[in-house]
Amino acid sequence: NEGDRAEMVARTLVTSPGLAPLVRLFYATLAPKYPIVVTGKGSGLVPMGKDGESGVVQGSVEAGVAFAISINPELQALDAELRPRGGCARAGHDDVRAVGPPHIVFAAMQRFHD
Repeated sequence: NEGDRAEMVARTLVTSPGLAPLVRLFYATLAPKYPIVVTGKGSGLVPMGKDGESGVVQGSVEAGVAFAISINPELQALDAELRPRGGCARAGHDDVRAVGPPHIVFAAMQRFHD
């Protein structure tokens, strides 16, 4: 998944005004730079020498919530496209599922991705 934290915060305000109180939380918890690490040999993590500056920290609870809010308009559009054909689209945080006839789902998921 790919997400820009500034866009997530902005989309929260635009698409879900009732969640405006979360914006301060998102800004405070998603804003800091964070070190990017990779799995090293053995069991340790090795810093890459770079900081993440626009994304969010992998595994952060706030990041999952912010990402889910930011994709909600597209998820609703995907669901609306699939429902008339007996399908649906659902998501839990950043895991999206689309169900329906394969030729319909694959085309719809491409549009969702784009």
